Amino acid sequence: MSDVIQVAELRAFVERIERDEEFIRERNSDKSETYKELKARGYDVKAVKKIVAARRMDTHVREEQNMVFELYWEALHGASHVHAREGGAE
Repeated sequence: MSDVIQVAELRAFVERIERDEEFIRERNSDKSETYKELKARGYDVKAVKKIVAARRMDTHVREEQNMVFELYWEALHGASHVHAREGGAE
């Protein structure tokens, strides 16, 4: 970095970041209102948030996470778990 600070340029960057942060706060407020409306209409907010997060993911990453989840779920709750208990009881 240069020893000379370009004050006007630095100030412009800081002010731009501040405007961006204000924009984000406004959008987050809008998003909060949307979730309130969603809830008032009877939708499950947690489920919708999961859908939004999943849609934001790369398809391959989402599918891989779903496969791992299903594998673990089946290992703990699925038919193979029942068979293991039955096999140990004999």
